[in-house]
Amino acid sequence: MTKVAVLKSGDGPRPPDRARCFVHFAGRLLGADPSAPAPPAEDADGGDDEDPTGGMGRVGRVFMDTRAEGSDPKTIVAGKRDVEREKGLFLAVQHMRPGECATFRVSPEYAYGSEGSFSFPHVPGGRWVEYDIELLAVDEDEGPEGMLFEERLAAAAERRAAGNERFQAGDYAGAVDLYTRALGFVTEDLVVEVQQLSDRHLDQALDVKCPVHLNIAACCLKLDSRDALHEAVRHCSEVLKYRGDSPKALFRRGTARLRLGQSQAAIEDLSRAQGLAPGDRAIGSELARARREARETERAGAGMFKGKFAGKGLGFEYSRRPEDDELKPLYGAGAGGGDGGRDSGGGAAGTSGGGIEELARDIRERAVRDKAGKQAVGGVEVGWVGALWQSVAAGAASVAKLFSSSAGAPPREGAGAGDR
Repeated sequence: MTKVAVLKSGDGPRPPDRARCFVHFAGRLLGADPSAPAPPAEDADGGDDEDPTGGMGRVGRVFMDTRAEGSDPKTIVAGKRDVEREKGLFLAVQHMRPGECATFRVSPEYAYGSEGSFSFPHVPGGRWVEYDIELLAVDEDEGPEGMLFEERLAAAAERRAAGNERFQAGDYAGAVDLYTRALGFVTEDLVVEVQQLSDRHLDQALDVKCPVHLNIAACCLKLDSRDALHEAVRHCSEVLKYRGDSPKALFRRGTARLRLGQSQAAIEDLSRAQGLAPGDRAIGSELARARREARETERAGAGMFKGKFAGKGLGFEYSRRPEDDELKPLYGAGAGGGDGGRDSGGGAAGTSGGGIEELARDIRERAVRDKAGKQAVGGVEVGWVGALWQSVAAGAASVAKLFSSSAGAPPREGAGAGDR
């Protein structure tokens, strides 16, 4: 096992043996020989994937990505060796510090062995793998294994309270660390289990789990980096998955989306939040800001096409410009030359040129005939774009007919290439 690169530095002591580590990771499939080129990336359907590494520039099929699955951080016991596969993953975290993100290259005996894995994740036997691991938090206390349901809830609440103290002190990264530890006791698996028991147990679990997700989102909004804002969106979405009428989750997700430049999505979230909490001034203020930014973005986009396209959708309005009156006839000059080529140049060139000029004139006339953008074509009222395509189709048919009717006739004097 080799530590290939440190993608982001961490801080604090390395996890001791048997400590519970909360991580997100992505695994990529390499070849049987790590020095040889990696196998081509493939998606789940077997086709090529342009960039399965999220822009990190490395190749190899991604066989597992905990962030892409939208799940909570995975819990890994540092230094655990009594496992049949992925032993390298458990050993790698011992060489990291909290907050660090690093890449590890792992040999087959510390990955999936000579037999591989035929279920999920699917990994052929005898293959090297690479892991991008982010160590989010470390908890040296006793884990949830063997705990009763009530004990797990109490342990999560205790860590949440400690995280609240860090938050009040302005240590947002430290608060995230403790909140993440709290989620290790109210995992997704626990929620699924108690869901089978009773609504009362489910409500008790969610009463602990959802506020922790919301607190992490609040920390991420304070940290205000792009990655942190995406995390805020993810944690709020986790809450809305169970409690879709949470105004706090909608408000914080809408705020994060607005800062990410997703003004329309932000307006949807904030409008729903305002409907659930109409008297909340913070929601109203953020919604007004989102609508203002959406209008400014729309005006900026309209300014880019001013004089060309206006309005919404495909209902374009035509603004006539002085140069439109000076458009040259679109036909080829024949032996007659100049404007006379259309009538006296004769031959296929002159005839087809007249058809094209007629097409161009027809399009211009249709464009300015009704500035409201509605015309009757074939007895049916259509928009300007529809009328334009009707003109193109009709004109093209006329030109094709003129070409076909004159194709067999011998060229008249002056229609040859020598007069050009």
